[in-house]
Amino acid sequence: MTLIKNIQEYIRSLYQEHKDSTAKHLYYHNYTHTLGVVKVVDDLNKHSDLTKEEKEASLIAAWFHDIGYLFDYQIHEDKGIELLKGYASTKSIIPDKLLALAISGIDGTRMGRKATTEIEQILADADMAYGFVNNFNETGNALRKEWKYQLNKEYTDQEWDQLQYNFLNHIHFYTAYAQEHFKPKVKAYLEIYKEKLR
Repeated sequence: MTLIKNIQEYIRSLYQEHKDSTAKHLYYHNYTHTLGVVKVVDDLNKHSDLTKEEKEASLIAAWFHDIGYLFDYQIHEDKGIELLKGYASTKSIIPDKLLALAISGIDGTRMGRKATTEIEQILADADMAYGFVNNFNETGNALRKEWKYQLNKEYTDQEWDQLQYNFLNHIHFYTAYAQEHFKPKVKAYLEIYKEKLR
């Protein structure tokens, strides 16, 4: 089994292990989201200048980028990095350079952080694009439900629509592929939410 397949199985097993506890209330940041982000990373990798090693690191980062939500909702990236380091030290199959690149990729998904390396940019774009690859309204509603449970945040429909509009208005994609394929979807949803808010 390849390294990526082993990691996929490890991540799947963690979600399975916690399906009756913390994973039960991850309506957005769940295994399906992770699979979607991995797929978008794979697509972005095909249109990048990354080396084979960097592409592998970006896929490792994609698998670990949100697993921390199972353990600490507020600092999930740090927890994901901790789990990745633990996995790497236990399995002894991830060279240090590959590990450092994967950690950089996870860091690229932190909200409000400017992604600087191509790996960080690919991870940031993939994490953001996941909501547009599928139905933005459905993924948004899943996040709304998750925030209600995890953060005790409730929104009226109008408040949520305004929040979604503001979010869409501030999305920035780094890679040319994401700008070409996802930015038009963002613009279309912006128009929908602009109409809803009138």
